[in-house]
Amino acid sequence: MSMEAITKVFKNSKTDGNALLILLSLADWCDQDFSCFPSIKRIAEKARVSEPTAKRYMRAFMKMGLITKEAREDKSGRQTSNRYYLNVEMIGADEVTKEILDSVTYDSQRQDWEGVSRVSGREGVSELTRGGGKTIYRVEGVSGFTGAIMNHQKEPKKEPSSDSAIAPSNSSIENEELFTMKVAESPSAPILKKPKRAKLVDDSFIAELKKLNPTKDVDAEVIAAKNWLLAHPPRQFTKPFFSSWINRTKATIDPEGSWKPTTI
Repeated sequence: MSMEAITKVFKNSKTDGNALLILLSLADWCDQDFSCFPSIKRIAEKARVSEPTAKRYMRAFMKMGLITKEAREDKSGRQTSNRYYLNVEMIGADEVTKEILDSVTYDSQRQDWEGVSRVSGREGVSELTRGGGKTIYRVEGVSGFTGAIMNHQKEPKKEPSSDSAIAPSNSSIENEELFTMKVAESPSAPILKKPKRAKLVDDSFIAELKKLNPTKDVDAEVIAAKNWLLAHPPRQFTKPFFSSWINRTKATIDPEGSWKPTTI
């Protein structure tokens, strides 16, 4: 930490906002030579800004001469975080103007519109040219554009139809209305599923169980199962329930139908 660098930033710096936060972070890391070597990720975390914002302001500082970058490598020759030297003599003449920021902002980060001009013969429609050189049409009175158009890093893969609010300049417009704004439909009511009807045990099912389980007293198990259900509502006497019940019971009758002796 360099108290001299921090004091100069607080007293003399003309920066503000994100630029001031990033400059203070660098000053806090500086050693006695006013140098430090944080990564962009650490700078962004300390200044509480995004990594692209941290990169943009670091490029602005370097262009102004406020900091100097020196590449660093480890013993294996692999590049590590850069070392930055803070030019404390520049603090006080370090205002980051819009022109400087624009000069270090890549084209892919630009989202501004360069101009608006009236399209002759088409009342209510304006032509806008974006930084990338592409032209789109805008219907006057429409507030805002779709997120995919405003953020051209994620442009729509599918070409908008002729009835959308925005269409490419080379699309043919045959309808005199040009564009028809569609009113968003209200969300439909949730579809209620029809409740399943429980498959209750009947006499034919009990008869089938007796055929399949000749060594078990199915009639006695019917009484036992119903008594259990009385104590465990809201369970029902269904076919799956009673079939599982029978499968868990032990055989109590020999094949001839006589009772097996109970061993105590």
